[in-house]
Amino acid sequence: MTNEEVFIQLLRAGIWGTETNTQGWPQTIDWDNVYLIAKKQTLRGPFIDAVLQLPAEKLPPRNWYQERIKRLQTIAQENAKHHEIINELTTYFEENGIPVLQMKGVSLAALYPHPQYRDCGDIDFYIGKNNYEKAVSLLSYKAGASQVNVVKDDKHSSIFYKDVEIELHRITESISIPIYNKRFQNLTRKINFRAYGNKFRCSRNNTFPVQYNALYLFNHIWHHFCIYGIGMKQMCDWTLFLHHHNKEINLAELEENLKSIGLLKPWQMFGSIAVDVLGLPQEEFPFYTAKYARKKDKILQLIYQDGNFGKAGNWLSKKPKNYLKRKFHSLYHWCRRLVIVAKFSKRYALFTTIDYMGYGCKVVWNDITGKK
Repeated sequence: MTNEEVFIQLLRAGIWGTETNTQGWPQTIDWDNVYLIAKKQTLRGPFIDAVLQLPAEKLPPRNWYQERIKRLQTIAQENAKHHEIINELTTYFEENGIPVLQMKGVSLAALYPHPQYRDCGDIDFYIGKNNYEKAVSLLSYKAGASQVNVVKDDKHSSIFYKDVEIELHRITESISIPIYNKRFQNLTRKINFRAYGNKFRCSRNNTFPVQYNALYLFNHIWHHFCIYGIGMKQMCDWTLFLHHHNKEINLAELEENLKSIGLLKPWQMFGSIAVDVLGLPQEEFPFYTAKYARKKDKILQLIYQDGNFGKAGNWLSKKPKNYLKRKFHSLYHWCRRLVIVAKFSKRYALFTTIDYMGYGCKVVWNDITGKK
């Protein structure tokens, strides 16, 4: 049994709150390397949680897991801080007449057996177009000069507040294929901010309606897969969402929406990870088919290679210092990535190429002319 297989057995136990299947485990396990996989996938919390539930004879050395207990406590403290910030900023925005919706992150942590152990990332708020500029100004003011480092693009702005990255979203996601993007934005505009409240165990926040979230969460996964890559954490979030909400999803509507943005086939391909790898009951995965199961190994290989949102990819750490060399280095990466994407969707590969070539030319032009 490989280190990856040991990791998956522990991960399944961590996300479902079950006992770990240790059948077939080797006599000795390279715990440092297995932990490294969990770290690369930003899944240290559920992984360590599962390790601590192992029977005594299967536990790693005492000094090893005692160190990891400290990491688990740190993750819980980070989660508590995130909840406090979410509560504070939600109230702050609403007091200033801006309703917000919590995206991904903490709202999905509540689906885990132990929400406090889901590794934290940034905090995403959906603002919408009408209040977007006002929200950016308000948060910039509240963050103060020492924290403000506003990074804007067409989708969102990123601002640090109390040393935590906050993303304010003008739109939830964009799609490189224009007709698909138009359809997706039309679906997003139907969201009623005040209609969907969700009281979680640790913090008060509003999130997307289940029907929209089912589509959005996978679109988000697919978007990052096409560009940098995704990690197993995003797959766990999606899997647990489908498990908890499968009876609330209108399947006919979801199928229609997936087809309308060309994602039904990729959805079914990635379903093999949710069902065959992570253990989601087949009947809880909409439109499951074994037809694309052969893609599972390639997706897994990419997940292990790229890590969380592609941040573990070697190409990022090997960027040259020279400006032109750095740009050609990135271009080489995009070309390699889009060859991979073409194996899953030739249409998305083509339009993503066009989209990012245009974006890259714009960045270079702005750098030359000094525009921001």
